[in-house]
Amino acid sequence: MTMPVSGTAAGRFLDRVLNVAATISRAGVWACGVLLFAAVAMIVAEIVLRLFGSSLHGAHELSGYVLAIVTSWGLAYALIEKAHIRIDVIYMRLPPRLRVVLDVISILVMALFVIVLLSQVQELLAGTLRRGSTANTPLQTPLWIPQMLWMAGLVWFAFTVFVIAARTVLGAVSGEHDAVARVWGNRSLEDEIAGNDHSRPR
Repeated sequence: MTMPVSGTAAGRFLDRVLNVAATISRAGVWACGVLLFAAVAMIVAEIVLRLFGSSLHGAHELSGYVLAIVTSWGLAYALIEKAHIRIDVIYMRLPPRLRVVLDVISILVMALFVIVLLSQVQELLAGTLRRGSTANTPLQTPLWIPQMLWMAGLVWFAFTVFVIAARTVLGAVSGEHDAVARVWGNRSLEDEIAGNDHSRPR
């Protein structure tokens, strides 16, 4: 999937960056799928072993880490694919110019949320490293390991948000309303039904 490259030089550059981000995010989703499949296999093995009075000793803990990591790494891909739930009953009935204004506001609010989120996550990881915290489980997993992998996914999500925000604001300022709709605007009902949304990267 590639994002159509058009508009100003800065716009074309940001479109290329988004194409790269989409490729990396897709690869990350595939890797997370493999990781999730491994976690499911581990849980199934744990269930079977318990029938015979044995255990893997840590399947529940590790599967929890996997769930958190998979979630954080899936956020960027969901953002690019516009897979997050949006309520657009009013939005789709507004004129294009007003849609662009709402698109700019929404992506800037999301960027602000990501900044606050990363600041809190950074403090959590810093505290874990400072205290040398380990899980209160038989595995005694150093918590910085799953937290670092989880935070890496959130950092990539933040990078994607900032690139989309930059492209959206640039498109709004330069009058490229089609670019704003393509990158960040809501998908129409017709696009959802047809499954051929021009605004999604290909």
